[in-house]
Amino acid sequence: MVDDFRLVRDETGEPVEIIGYWADITERRQLDDQLRLQGLVLDQIQDHVTITDLDGFVTYVNQSEASVKKLPANRVGAHVSAYGDFPQADATQQQIVEATRAQGAWHGKVVNFLEDGSPILLDLRTTLIKDENGTPVAMVGIGTDSTERQRAEDTLRLHSAMLTNLSEGIVLVRRFDAVIVFANLQFENLLGYAPGELVGKNVSIVNAPGESSPEEVAAAIQSELARSGTWSGEVQNARKDGTTFWCHASVLAYDDPQFGEVWVSVVEDITERKRAESELIAAKEEAQEAYQAKSAFLARMSHELRTPLNAILGFAQVMESEDDEATIGAYRDSIKIIIRSGWHLLRIINDLLNLSAIEAGRVNLQNESFDIGIAIHASFSLASPLAKERGITLSCLDDGCDGLMVLADPFRFDQVLINLLANAIKYNRDGGSVTVSCQRIDGRIRVLISDTGGGIPESELPSLFHPFSRLSQR
Repeated sequence: MVDDFRLVRDETGEPVEIIGYWADITERRQLDDQLRLQGLVLDQIQDHVTITDLDGFVTYVNQSEASVKKLPANRVGAHVSAYGDFPQADATQQQIVEATRAQGAWHGKVVNFLEDGSPILLDLRTTLIKDENGTPVAMVGIGTDSTERQRAEDTLRLHSAMLTNLSEGIVLVRRFDAVIVFANLQFENLLGYAPGELVGKNVSIVNAPGESSPEEVAAAIQSELARSGTWSGEVQNARKDGTTFWCHASVLAYDDPQFGEVWVSVVEDITERKRAESELIAAKEEAQEAYQAKSAFLARMSHELRTPLNAILGFAQVMESEDDEATIGAYRDSIKIIIRSGWHLLRIINDLLNLSAIEAGRVNLQNESFDIGIAIHASFSLASPLAKERGITLSCLDDGCDGLMVLADPFRFDQVLINLLANAIKYNRDGGSVTVSCQRIDGRIRVLISDTGGGIPESELPSLFHPFSRLSQR
């Protein structure tokens, strides 16, 4: 209630009466209270509320909208176009005002900025407000912060693009009925299906028949998934045209927000790897067969070589034991060469039969002390027949080698020296020479073999010590 009193005077100015007026303002008070309550409510909600007149000048903003860093600082009374327009928005501020005024509403995305300068994306809905007579009186805009949702949608689109373009096949299978709910492009291509064609089908359709049916294979995988939550292994899959291929699959259980409980399977085509493995196994078996054949060949050749060699050694030893100098004397040195060469060859044959040591690259050395000069002259006796055929002279610088005792394996020393002498003779010139000399270096003995041949081209030196390599002859 509002009261108002007025004093009434006569023409002489004397007070004659008092008139009082009373007005009932209950409804106005209630309306003010409602407005204040509505303002408090609007300030509590998270949405951004702005009210403007029909020309777009702001008449009210709630607390959420007031926290937005816009221009001007005093929003009430300013035109919405002063807030600024941004490329990310669906329309300019003026376009929103005009659309709302013309169509009665507008819906789209706009960009605002918080006090710290970070942008927020608002999902804005505007409405034209009319009075009881249907006359437009104002416009209200309610914006919902969709920044996080937009980020989630962007992330989801990114993940979807990644899944689609992965080189591995990805398939999601619903747990309770084993139905495919998602398959990426690579998985569909692997199996020869069109995009989206596998969705809705039971996963057993991609399992190839084998010792177990496709349904049994799927059931076994599902059982392990139910027990441990993961499964990994190699399976044969069947393409749409019926052809099969090997793949490696890694499967795990996952609670998907869209499809519920699913099994996520990452599938990789390993057909080429399986083919390579098969070829490797076949090659290994072939090598094993070749090894066995080689062993059998060497064992047979050992017998074939030993029999005549033993006969040669036996007859040579008989001839050496003869005392008739008139008959044997002239050939005694040659007989000794035959015996020495025979025992040398027999030792080499025995080495060849020791396949395990040869393949492992091991050489068993039996070191003992011997006179290196005597060993050199003994090797000369074995190599001299070859040298005589071409008029090549073998010589040793006796002052450096004779009487020099060394600790080494005498058989291996002879083997290496004979090979070097044979090469020096083979690649020498007719009428040339081969010279052996010895040098003492830091408690060791270096044996040098030099010849008058053409030598080794510098370009072939890197291949000099490769096993079984043969350099060009000059």
